[in-house]
Amino acid sequence: MNEKIFFSIVTPVYRGRYHLLKLLNSLLEVYTRYPNFEWILVDDCSNDDGKTIETIQYAEGNGVIPVKVIFLKENFYGSRSTYYGAQIATGSYILILDQDDHLLPDALEIMNDYILKFSHLPDFAGVCGRCVNSAGNLIGVRLPEREIYASDLYIRHFLKIKGEMFQCTKTELIANYFKDMQPGNTNGFAWSRLALRHKFIYIDRNLRHYNTSNPDSVTNLKRIRYVAVITQQYLDYLISIKKYIAKDFLYFIRLSIHTQRFILLSQRKCQHKIVVTDDVLKIYFLLLFPISLLLCLNDLYRKRVFCD
Repeated sequence: MNEKIFFSIVTPVYRGRYHLLKLLNSLLEVYTRYPNFEWILVDDCSNDDGKTIETIQYAEGNGVIPVKVIFLKENFYGSRSTYYGAQIATGSYILILDQDDHLLPDALEIMNDYILKFSHLPDFAGVCGRCVNSAGNLIGVRLPEREIYASDLYIRHFLKIKGEMFQCTKTELIANYFKDMQPGNTNGFAWSRLALRHKFIYIDRNLRHYNTSNPDSVTNLKRIRYVAVITQQYLDYLISIKKYIAKDFLYFIRLSIHTQRFILLSQRKCQHKIVVTDDVLKIYFLLLFPISLLLCLNDLYRKRVFCD
């Protein structure tokens, strides 16, 4: 297997001046082992007096790694960066690498070998590996086998493998499934839709260092923005995993509670009506309504919700 695939690494950037230099250094280390990649930086209209722009320009002139840059004129809350990056990508496969994460030095070599070995399989989307935290510990649990060809929904809800995953995906699929992302959508919106038709080769190999302690992350800030969009994403995902109720019942219950919580928030805070037509979900929502209502009222009391 001497063929070398060309990859495009897409990094959504927002106020990333403290992270990008570290990420650049890590990619320079990757480059010494596997130079067949480009780095695409998509700045989501950073509002830090040009400091992030200066850092991006410094990275662009690194003289080793080929870098492409897009400066968005409007902040899309991180939802459009990957799609716009895919529009100028020349690689056959795209890796989405956040500004505060690092690619492990041998990650591209590993993915190259697995793509060459498994890309002939039907509905092949790419390779999905594992992530470690700052201490080098796996985020999640091990796969039951070293290699599994499956959809994301099967991995997470039939095998119940939780934790952060890292996908290397065909560029045309990224361009297709990320095009409808709106502010409020997470990448999970695209991955769950892609999982209905495509599969990855899941490997029990560590590929990315994932930052779990960023104080500026949406999760850590405890804010709920674009609640109507989030609500629809939750509802769509809940419908997509119905067939796994028996295998992942507790997760289904928790997700049902939070989906109904967001439906209530959409109605009470943003006057946005969400219609639930699925009879199975209606039954679960009815049974779980008191818990969802309490969570909704708590969010409203703490003023966490922003309709945007």
